[in-house]
Amino acid sequence: MGPYPNLRNLDYFLFVMEMDSAAAAPLAPDDRTNGEAAPLADGGGNVPDTDGYFSSYESFEVHRLMVGDKPRTEAYRAAIQASRHLFQDKVVLDIGAGTGILSLFAAQAGARRVYAVEASGFHELARQNAERNGFGDVVRVVHGRIEDVALPEQADVIVSEWMGFYLLHESMLDSVIVGRDRFLAPDGVMFPDVARLYACPSTLAAFHCDQLQCWSRPYGLDLTAVGEAARRSMQQAPQVLDTHPEELLAAPELVLELHLQYVTAEELAAVTCRRFVTVTRPGPYRGLCLWFECHFPDGSRLDTAPRAPSTHWRQTAVVLPTDYPLEVDTVIGWELTLAREAGGGRKYRIALSMLDEDDEHPVPCGCAVGKCRLIKALIDKEDAECDEG
Repeated sequence: MGPYPNLRNLDYFLFVMEMDSAAAAPLAPDDRTNGEAAPLADGGGNVPDTDGYFSSYESFEVHRLMVGDKPRTEAYRAAIQASRHLFQDKVVLDIGAGTGILSLFAAQAGARRVYAVEASGFHELARQNAERNGFGDVVRVVHGRIEDVALPEQADVIVSEWMGFYLLHESMLDSVIVGRDRFLAPDGVMFPDVARLYACPSTLAAFHCDQLQCWSRPYGLDLTAVGEAARRSMQQAPQVLDTHPEELLAAPELVLELHLQYVTAEELAAVTCRRFVTVTRPGPYRGLCLWFECHFPDGSRLDTAPRAPSTHWRQTAVVLPTDYPLEVDTVIGWELTLAREAGGGRKYRIALSMLDEDDEHPVPCGCAVGKCRLIKALIDKEDAECDEG
């Protein structure tokens, strides 16, 4: 057996993030316009919200966190401004517009028309924001789900900030795909256009110190029972936390790469990744850390990795039930599955299975096992010869 014989077939179930309904105040229409609907587009009527997803985005705190997330918001602003040639005199569709800030960036880049589709009550504030920034004639706010609304023309560009924790949380990408298939012109562009999810074993040192080690001997008393119970509770849901680069025990592995121009909702129903890595830094293995990056057509990116400036997404960790000391050059493996719940819900089930070194490795595999190194060298040689030819 490998260094963790008791860690097979551990299942983790994603928590549902509940927003405090008290934080969501009613949104009144702007009296200056008599609450009139935006012309040139039709909303989807009454917005179904049985799971409370859309009403949760009527929280001012949620939008404060997102707009105030400088790496996030600046990445979109800079990418749009750097791609003015793609926006100038074009039609833009903003899916899940929220406050409308991305719609305003698109208008600043010269868009002829921006359709800002928003299903929550914030659609009224988005419309007011467009008017107060002088873009009331450019930005048309449409209240409804992208699945239900009608637009009078196709879009040249779709812009959306759809990413959740570990990229897929809340399944908003499904709606972006619907919007793409319904409204994007054949030669249209997606912002962002590529997304990647990564995983890496970690010591989770700072998190462990703050959340678990603190129960060892406070005030000279043994409260380890609380720490043990706290760690068991962490088996029920992934943890959103800040991981530092020095906590990573190996090189990150790519779990998933999405090309937004082509990805389908069916591809997102279940994602499975089997990986083996060689430990490059000794330390206790406490969890598998997940993060993502998104790339824009201009070549820029939004990065939520531990080495990047912190964002409101932070990183997501699947916490192991106990520590497993690892030495440099140890080969460890795992199989990670993200599976959407049945019935078209927004939750994902996360399953983590730890693998022994002698379990089947993917091809190619970047670990230090001799067979894997040989196969990878042969593949790299063939690739180089093809490039030369």
